[in-house]
Amino acid sequence: MKQSLSLFLLVVLFKTNCFSQWMITSQQHEFSIDFDSSVPGINEGAFVGSGISPNPLVGQLNSKGISIVGFSDGDCLFEELKGPKTDFGRGISAGKVGSGGLYAFNTNTEVLDYALGIQSTGDDFTPGYILIKAQNKSGSVIHSLNLSYDIYCMNDQGRSSSFNFAFSSDQITFNPVTDIDYVSPEKADLSPSWQLTNKSAAIQTSVGVDEFFYLRWTHDDASGTGSRDELALDNIKLSFTSLVTNTEFIKDEFRITPNPCQNYLNWQSSKDVLSLRIFDIKGVLVDVIHQPTNQYVNITPLPSGYYLLQVVFVGGETELLKIIKH
Repeated sequence: MKQSLSLFLLVVLFKTNCFSQWMITSQQHEFSIDFDSSVPGINEGAFVGSGISPNPLVGQLNSKGISIVGFSDGDCLFEELKGPKTDFGRGISAGKVGSGGLYAFNTNTEVLDYALGIQSTGDDFTPGYILIKAQNKSGSVIHSLNLSYDIYCMNDQGRSSSFNFAFSSDQITFNPVTDIDYVSPEKADLSPSWQLTNKSAAIQTSVGVDEFFYLRWTHDDASGTGSRDELALDNIKLSFTSLVTNTEFIKDEFRITPNPCQNYLNWQSSKDVLSLRIFDIKGVLVDVIHQPTNQYVNITPLPSGYYLLQVVFVGGETELLKIIKH
């Protein structure tokens, strides 16, 4: 009996602790969250608006990998539990709801297509944010994240809302990606229905093997008065670029010498170059050269350290190289 009980506890512990956040395990794969199917560390089965838990039942979010802050029933931080009879469990809806809270909005009139939905009010989610915790389990350092996601808006009210993205590698300092800021329309539609906006960005960063990183969407009032529209987040897709560090060539298309370098970085390319961008190791853009005519880059003013050189070719292709400033 003791042996059976021990085996049972081992199975339960393994099941509940195996996935503690969203695992990014390969650079050869695009990882996605659609809230219609299970994603370890994010949701168990199709999300049906029935709460959030560190040990989720079918239909719930997994608070080991997702945190939601800003509702009047309190914040749900990582590893916390908020049940279905709270703002975190408003259930399934097609939109045009009144009560503030977290919903599984069905944004498609033809098939079931659930999205992580928010109805904000004066007391709920103004401001508020959705935070996803991910871990680099790929075995390689991540230097560029390719992110895309869908925002659905039911513009049935005369108030505008913002829904903006920021990235962090430490959950302390968040870097906003302002190019993909979103603001919903202020004037209500005459015949409101779910309207889709897709956002995408390439995020320059440095996430080591087994390190965590964080994706945050912050919501707040923007303009107008009265009640607020419903918003929903869906189809979050993530892939990444791992850096080649043991060669001066990238697919024989672009060459840099010398590297490490102290003053002038020389380059040659077999393809036309549209721009050269230099990022520090935190992903902050420190220099950009549009349509370069000289075959060198002056890095003399930069402090010593590691940097990322992004090469943008005519036609839109990009390559990313690590450079070392002595």
